[in-house]
Amino acid sequence: VRTERTLKMESNTTLAPIEISLSFVISDNYSQHLAVVLASILKNAGPNETFVFHVLASYISEENQTRLRQFEQDDPRCRIVFHQVDKTAFEKFPLPIEHVSVEMYYRYLLPELLADESRTIYSDVDVLVYQSLRELWETPLTEEMPLAAVQDVKEHDADFCAYKVSLGMQRDAKYFYSGLLVMDLAQLRKEKFAERCMENTNRYIEIISWPDQDVIN
Repeated sequence: VRTERTLKMESNTTLAPIEISLSFVISDNYSQHLAVVLASILKNAGPNETFVFHVLASYISEENQTRLRQFEQDDPRCRIVFHQVDKTAFEKFPLPIEHVSVEMYYRYLLPELLADESRTIYSDVDVLVYQSLRELWETPLTEEMPLAAVQDVKEHDADFCAYKVSLGMQRDAKYFYSGLLVMDLAQLRKEKFAERCMENTNRYIEIISWPDQDVIN
């Protein structure tokens, strides 16, 4: 229960300034979806929060880049960094889900592309943000747990348990959703995350049904 005293203490607390790194992978036709996500983040940001938005794509039109850059011009709390990804290395990877494109695999590259950063929040662009991201950003991570994620609702289904075994996982292993991740980039670089993801996609290329999610798990 948040008492009146607690609320007064919260209102008098000065939070330390932080810059939150957020990363997204899109195709050009998802630029407007990203714009909605960015608007929701900025609208609901807490005090002393600034943002760097990393956008991974193989192509974004100049028109859409200009539209996204408008956030920087309108709001001094954010900056946008575009990362052009050569999709050649991903062209043979499976696309078993109709509405999903090859760009979903680009999140593998975050530890390498964001070489100067130690942490990022990765998010798909089918979300809205309704509150400050500070608490999520400050989620404790360790060498043994370099990712924070949400468990997938289907992980205990009997058929899905058998499917996990086919991927080389334990039947009762936890399985998480890859659409929202807090990533310790420094540790993932040490563990050669990008390289291992690429290798395992090729290894299980005939099996995976939830492409990047299966591989990251």
